[in-house]
Amino acid sequence: MRRNNLIPGTTTWRPELRLPWVGWLVTSALGMLIAGTLEAQTRTTNDGIYSAEQAKRGEAVYADKCAGCHRPDLSGGAFAPPLAGPLFQRVWTGKRLDELYLITKVRMPGYTPGSLTNEEYGDSIAFLLQRNQFVAGEQPLQPDEAQLSGILFVPPANLAR
Repeated sequence: MRRNNLIPGTTTWRPELRLPWVGWLVTSALGMLIAGTLEAQTRTTNDGIYSAEQAKRGEAVYADKCAGCHRPDLSGGAFAPPLAGPLFQRVWTGKRLDELYLITKVRMPGYTPGSLTNEEYGDSIAFLLQRNQFVAGEQPLQPDEAQLSGILFVPPANLAR
């Protein structure tokens, strides 16, 4: 028996003195499990997070509601930032996709903010992702803030080299 596990003045062992170590061990293991789960849940814009069909719908929304200010080629105008290319990607890299969704939903279109449906906002973001050379996947991008907060904007994989 270890000396520090003995009841003072006796030879009786106190197993409860080991419990703080067990608690620390369990807490550490649980922390690592949670961290690993959260890391596994974070997706990026390179994970095929929108469908090609959705981007096609978004192209129609963009042409009708956005191109007047942001230009048909997404290069931006006098009062509208570019929505494709290196500047757009630099601004958004490291941010969560829910930020882009919320800004778009709250501020766009400039002349009637918030006037599109959630699906139209999601479709238009899918179109922006496509035009920024992100690969499409099988499932459409869900216009849900909680889900979008788990998607990190990163440079397109084919341009990151």
